[in-house]
Amino acid sequence: MVDGYGRTPARIAQLEFTYADPAVDVTTEQRTVEHETVDDRIVVQTLGRKPDQIKIDGVVPAYELDEIDALTELGVTSLRTQRWEGDVIIKSTNTTFKRARAKTGDWLYDVSITCIEVDDRTEAIEEAGASSSSEEESVPWWQEE
Repeated sequence: MVDGYGRTPARIAQLEFTYADPAVDVTTEQRTVEHETVDDRIVVQTLGRKPDQIKIDGVVPAYELDEIDALTELGVTSLRTQRWEGDVIIKSTNTTFKRARAKTGDWLYDVSITCIEVDDRTEAIEEAGASSSSEEESVPWWQEE
């Protein structure tokens, strides 16, 4: 479904936002470590990119609250917005009553969903933890040579 502006509505897991354009904030960071040299200088070493952190703020009608509440139980799921698209783990959800109704008469709630990107390194860690009982153990990405 495309809204009146030609945009595809935001979607997380099976939840498609009724109001198609929630605010999406993306935080990108890099891993670094500081070293002090023998001549008392500080050198910063980059260790690679951290997974993106995504925050979605929007409005949902009351009938979507059960789906919102269940999001943190999903594990890895997909996120599609105009700003960011990929696989995520939902860290938290927060809903707040707006004291307002939609044109349909449904009560409206502000919703805030915080997610973290699942990248190849995150998947490797999950797989390493999950495979400990198998005959052929995988080596975590940080120990690979």
